[in-house]
Parts: sequence; structure tokens; C-alpha cells
Amino acid sequence: MIQTSRHYLEMDKTLFESRFTANPCLESPIMPSVKFVNEKKTIEVPQGSNLRKEALKAGVELYPGIHSILNCHGLGTCASCRVIVKEGTENINKQGLLEKIRLFLGPITFFARFGNEDTLRFACKTKINGDCEIITKPSINWHGDRFWG
Repeated sequence: MIQTSRHYLEMDKTLFESRFTANPCLESPIMPSVKFVNEKKTIEVPQGSNLRKEALKAGVELYPGIHSILNCHGLGTCASCRVIVKEGTENINKQGLLEKIRLFLGPITFFARFGNEDTLRFACKTKINGDCEIITKPSINWHGDRFWG
């Protein structure tokens, strides 16, 4: 009986040591950097984090004008947190169906899409998986290049 309990204690000790000793992979997690072009600010965020939440934590203003108060608070319905991903589109998640529909059917976002079909995103629906550059509060292309085709 004593032999068996010692054996279990040794097993518990080795299991504890293997779980809680220093692991070099766990000590330095990958922290993608997000560069906000207009604000000239670069932040490091945990991989898989939400762009809107991390930008607001860092003090980056995403919302233009009155939308800083009147917005959907990250539900993806107001489209006021529009951003353009200048570089690193491969390092963010793909647009979901609701985001695509909202960008296409919204009266203002419809015009904001011209010239930015692949890079215009909602910050509240964007997950960061690697380094990227973001343009906040993009202007609307009312009659610029590619307006009519």
C-alpha cells in the first residue's frame, strides 16, 4: 500500500513539473502589430483579438463625429467603424455574410466600397491574426475613380 501511494505521488510530481515548468513557447506568444496610419500609432495585440476592442483600448478613435456616441457597440449593424486594411489583408479573417450584405445594401457604405471592395471592413467584425496596417475613418468615394465601373 505504501509503495503504491509513493508511486502515485511521484507521478503527480512529474505531471505537475511538466505542466508548470517554464516552456519557451508559452513565454513569448506571437503578438501581431497593428499600425494605424492616420494616427501614426502602432500597437501589439494578442493573436485572434478583435480590432475594435483593441483600438479602443489603445485610444484610437474609430468613429467619426456623432458616431462616437451613437453606434451599435460592436454588433456590426451601424457600419460607423469602417476601416480600410492597407496592408496585411491575408492576416485578418474573411468577411462574413452579414458584413458583406451590410456593406452592399447600406446607402453610405455602398459608395464607400468603390475602389475598396476587398479592403473595406468593419473593425467590430475583424479578427487580427498577423501584422497589418489600418486606415481609420476612410473617406467616401462619391465621384472618384471607378465610380461608374
